[in-house]
Amino acid sequence: MRPHISHHRVRGTPFQAHGRTFIPEAQVTMISGREATIGGNNMSIRGFFAQRVQPTALIESTPQGERRYRIDDPTMRKLIGMLLAAVVIPVVSSLLGRTLGGGHGK
Repeated sequence: MRPHISHHRVRGTPFQAHGRTFIPEAQVTMISGREATIGGNNMSIRGFFAQRVQPTALIESTPQGERRYRIDDPTMRKLIGMLLAAVVIPVVSSLLGRTLGGGHGK
């Protein structure tokens, strides 16, 4: 089953705060897959769908135009850093162990 992935940005409903108009914006990522087999005893069906909505900006609408305030995701950056560390540290440790141990690990 080959998944289909799509990305698009959406804008939410404008709202007022202290006389200013703001519009929320988000990145929507969707992944889906489907498969079907018909005939004889091979009748089967499979499918899945997942969606992720990530806020990206708050847009201030003024008569002069739009001003964009980017929304940062420090948690995601930290999680990616932890994932990289979880992969890199064991690999480097293994390589150092083999190098410093003289290759007599067998």
